[in-house]
Amino acid sequence: MIVNRLAILQKLKELYTLRGLGECYVEHQVLQSKISCSNDTDIKNKILHCKLCARSKMGEAVFGNMQQNAKVIFATLLPVMNSRGQFLPIRSVKILQDIIKNVFRFAPSEYSILSLLKCADTPIKSEEVDCCKPYFFEQINLSMQGVILCFGGNEALEFFELNKNCFGKIINFRGRRLLVTYSLGELLKNPSLKKEAMRHFILLKEVL
Repeated sequence: MIVNRLAILQKLKELYTLRGLGECYVEHQVLQSKISCSNDTDIKNKILHCKLCARSKMGEAVFGNMQQNAKVIFATLLPVMNSRGQFLPIRSVKILQDIIKNVFRFAPSEYSILSLLKCADTPIKSEEVDCCKPYFFEQINLSMQGVILCFGGNEALEFFELNKNCFGKIINFRGRRLLVTYSLGELLKNPSLKKEAMRHFILLKEVL
C-alpha cells in the first residue's frame, strides 16, 4: 500500500515538472468517431445539420469558405462568417479582413476561412470542442493544400493538443504546416500584441 502511494506521488511530481516546462495535458475523453466525407458538399451537409451538442441550439452552423487552391487556411476559434459566406460585421472580424487584404494581399481564391467550432459566439466547453474537432479535421483533409494560420491563442493550442512552446512557430501537423497566433479577440482587446503577431505573419509568408 505504502509502495503504491509513493509511486503515485512520484508520478504526480514528474507530471507537475513537465507541466512547468510547458507540456499541455487534456483529460481522456471518448471522442466522436472520425468523419469520412467524399467531397465539400458532403461535409457541409454534415456540419449544417449537426445536433451533437447544445451549442447547435444557440446559433446556426457555419461551414466557412473552402478554396481548393488556397495558399493559406485562416482558422479562427469561432465563425467569422454567416451561413451565406459573408463576413460578420464585427470589429474582431474586421481585423482578419485587414490582415488578409493588407498583409497577405490575397485574392478571394487564394485563401480559405474555417472555424474550429462551427456555431454560436458563446464560451467554449470541452465537450463541444470534442464534437467539432472531427468536422474541422475532415475539412482540412479535403483541402488540397494550404498552410494553416490559426487565430486562437492557448485555446487553439489545446484544440490541436500542442504545448505552449509551439505558439508562434511553424510546425508540421498531420502533414501540413501550422502556425498558431493570438486570437482575434486578443488582438482587439490588446493592440500591443499586433507587433508580435506581425512577426508571425512574416514568418508564415516566408514559407509560402
